[in-house]
Amino acid sequence: MANARLLRYRTTTSPAPLQAGSPDKPAANTININVSSPVGQNIYCTKIDIALPVSEPEDGGAYFTENPQVSTDNEKWSTASVQIKSGQELGLELPRFDRHIRACDYAAA
Repeated sequence: MANARLLRYRTTTSPAPLQAGSPDKPAANTININVSSPVGQNIYCTKIDIALPVSEPEDGGAYFTENPQVSTDNEKWSTASVQIKSGQELGLELPRFDRHIRACDYAAA
């Protein structure tokens, strides 16, 4: 399987469900992403990239009034960078939101 996932991903949100806002009335939301190895397997990574598609308000997708804040609760990992990249630069096929992707890199400490 060429696209098999090596790691397991679990998400939770606060509030649940996420609340939609608008440019004149933003909504504060939190998305927690838990990344772990499958039970009984050790997977070693030196970098994990997480990308969020973003758009302009009129496009109907995720619109951020300020840059998302990122963090980790594991001392073995640190936030290396938060950047704006295109989906093409990240190897993603997201034609609707290809113009705007925010990516955060987590690097092993």
